[in-house]
Amino acid sequence: MLQVLISPILATLAVGIGVPILLFYVYGVVPVSLCRSGGCGVSTSGTGVRFDFDDEADMIGVLATKSS
Repeated sequence: MLQVLISPILATLAVGIGVPILLFYVYGVVPVSLCRSGGCGVSTSGTGVRFDFDDEADMIGVLATKSS
C-alpha cells in the first residue's frame, strides 16, 4: 500500500528535476556550444557581430530541383 503512495511522488520529483535540466541543456548549452564553434551563422570581428543568412542560396537550390 505504501508503494502506491510513494511511486507518484518519486515520479513527480524525477520529472520536476529532470525536465528543467534537460531544457537548460538543449536550449542553453547546445546553442552556446554551436555558436562558439562557429556553427550557428554568427561571426565576430573587430567591427562587431555579423549574422550570416543563406536563405537565398537555399531557396535557389529548392527552386532548381523543383523545376527539373
